[in-house]
Amino acid sequence: MFCNACGNQATGNYCGNCGNAMVVEIVDLDTDVRYERLIQQPEVRARISSHAALAPKSIDPVKFLKGCDKLLGLMGEVGVCSLAAKAVPFWSRLGFNTENARKELLPFPAGRMIVNALCSLAERGLELKEVHQGEDGCVLEATIPGNFWTWNGDLNLSIRQHARGTEIEAAAKIHGQLIDWGRSRRLLDDLFADLNQLSQAS
Repeated sequence: MFCNACGNQATGNYCGNCGNAMVVEIVDLDTDVRYERLIQQPEVRARISSHAALAPKSIDPVKFLKGCDKLLGLMGEVGVCSLAAKAVPFWSRLGFNTENARKELLPFPAGRMIVNALCSLAERGLELKEVHQGEDGCVLEATIPGNFWTWNGDLNLSIRQHARGTEIEAAAKIHGQLIDWGRSRRLLDDLFADLNQLSQAS
């Protein structure tokens, strides 16, 4: 959380920078669209943690290939993981990427949608890497973990207030592949299903 007095990031009951007592500002979880304030709420943190505990453990292709490298190293060959680490960015720069996008207007308040989006990302095992704050919402950037079928990718999720609810725009991109076997599409399907289900329940 951030200190109300000096603005420094702090943990515990007192700010390590100025010594001010740390007080969590209570906000309306439905209407407040400021990520910084939402994420400091104990209720929000508890919800995200409970969803993160449900995240599946997927097969990491880099770790898998590193295991293959051990065998190749005994034969004096170039490791598969080393080749892949060079090939994937190369093919990605050439435009060999798979991307799916989706846009929906959902009849729920934006603050609730931001919290539910964070819960969905946590449960799906997508690591949040950056947040861009706006006046009417925010953009969440997350990393799509690799599995046996695809390499890593990126998910950009825009959540904005709208007169009739919340406008959601999402784009999922898998790097270095022309075919992702439907993974980016399924990921967006799961994300929007989560948003609808969690928002109706909360």
